[in-house]
Amino acid sequence: MNRCATAYILLAEEEATTIAEAEKLFKQALKAGDGCYRRSQQLQHHGSQYEAQHRRDTNVLVYIKRRLAMCARRLGRTREAVKMMRDFIMDHIGNLVDKLISMLLSLNVEEVKDHHVGLGSEKSICNTSGNQVLLEQLL
Repeated sequence: MNRCATAYILLAEEEATTIAEAEKLFKQALKAGDGCYRRSQQLQHHGSQYEAQHRRDTNVLVYIKRRLAMCARRLGRTREAVKMMRDFIMDHIGNLVDKLISMLLSLNVEEVKDHHVGLGSEKSICNTSGNQVLLEQLL
């Protein structure tokens, strides 16, 4: 049971009688979930099954972190809760922004290729400029 984060989550939500007890179980879930996440992160590129496992482990870890922040808030540790949520959001939103930037850059490369081959039009030049403006706003 020391490696099953979801079991600790169920115990925290169903069996804990106090917020402090639930927080303790969520911390154990975080340790177990973090280990599973790290293992699946290394294997995620070895096939679709490993990728699905990594997505599951990511979702479990996100849930645990959110619940720990909620416990801290309920126990009166507001600053700690805010810091936990800020870190949590920055980790996951930062990943989304990085992916968006990568997508925009790859779109710009394709549009530039099309333009230089003669397949592009004035519209592709405008889109490239618009994407560059959006990219600058994000940064």
